[in-house]
Amino acid sequence: MKRALSMFLCIALLLSITGCRNTEEQTTTTQSNVTVKESTTEPETVEKATESTTEPTEESTKPKSEEITSGQNAHSKETTTVKDSKATIITTTPKSQETETKTTNPIQYATKADEKAIAERLVYYINEYRKEQGAPVATKLPGLTKYAEYRSRQLISNFAHDTEDERTAATALKYGEYVNPSLYGMSGEPYYTANAGEAIANARYVGTADEIAKKFATLTRNSSGHWAYVGDSRYKYIGIGITYESGMWYCDIAVTMENSDNL
Repeated sequence: MKRALSMFLCIALLLSITGCRNTEEQTTTTQSNVTVKESTTEPETVEKATESTTEPTEESTKPKSEEITSGQNAHSKETTTVKDSKATIITTTPKSQETETKTTNPIQYATKADEKAIAERLVYYINEYRKEQGAPVATKLPGLTKYAEYRSRQLISNFAHDTEDERTAATALKYGEYVNPSLYGMSGEPYYTANAGEAIANARYVGTADEIAKKFATLTRNSSGHWAYVGDSRYKYIGIGITYESGMWYCDIAVTMENSDNL
């Protein structure tokens, strides 16, 4: 009995030891499997990390080139925008300036510097009035114009149809017909005469050169005594002088039947 009990205990002890070994082996196997899994996981992680490191590098290269292109585009857009902005300003500013000019700039009244311009326009308006009544236009003569200009300056101190002033003007310019009194049995110094009919006027007109010229032309046409020869078709040539002095315009309109520039 005792022997049988001892044998049973021995068998039980052996079984217990075997079971412990099996458990340790299983545990070792399990731990080994876990280790393998962990080592498997790490390489995967490293590979992924390497791939993620490589991929961003490739991607970062692309974005850089894209950024340059994008930057150029952005700069181009900015430039365009700036140009558009400037264009808008340029387009807008002149319009506002034109509006201001129209509303704020005063009328440019004629001054002494416009004497010749007024004379030119006066020739035009007189010829327009001549055409209205069927008379041919009068031809402007350069020499006769200089004579009329000289006469207009004389009118400042002597506003009159003065024969002596007329001869003085023609003689100073050596214009027109040369006359030697001694040839006619008379005394006196030789002189020149323009042989011109003239209409003289003075006025404190205010306005543009064109407006002043038209006023003088209308004044002459409305004077029957002056228009009788200024508007006469027989008087084919014309010269006009305008002088401005101390707020007054002095006008001399000289007309001739013959071309006195050729005398």
